[in-house]
Amino acid sequence: MARGRKRIATEASGTPLGADNPFAGLDAGTLGVPGRPDPGTGEEAPPEPETHPAGKQATPSPKRPGPRPRLDMRREVRGRGGKTVTALHAEDLRREDYARNLLRELKHTLGCGGSTDPSAGALFLQGDRTETLPPLLEARGFRVVRTGG
Repeated sequence: MARGRKRIATEASGTPLGADNPFAGLDAGTLGVPGRPDPGTGEEAPPEPETHPAGKQATPSPKRPGPRPRLDMRREVRGRGGKTVTALHAEDLRREDYARNLLRELKHTLGCGGSTDPSAGALFLQGDRTETLPPLLEARGFRVVRTGG
């Protein structure tokens, strides 16, 4: 046996080790449930807020009234060093503020990078997104047409 080892007390002030355990309520399944009392305090837990605590939430852009504008979508590789991009072309994308907002929403939703060229009325998203983009764009009121090969 080693010399100088001391025993560590496993009981504090005569109570068993688990008596003051902050995780003791996990076994009862009552922690974090609104309306159920908190086992440690005997008080009722406050109800969860209905709105996001940070305040701002991402809201999808509303559908466009009137006829659905055509949006041409194609996959491009040429002139990009072998990298694939998904190009979107539409007349509505010539408005710089609209194109920038739509691009921001799509990049956030798809988790990819991208850029815009308002003078040409185009958005470019990194990668081949031809399968995932149509439902997102149709929900925003566009009529998606696949062009190219």
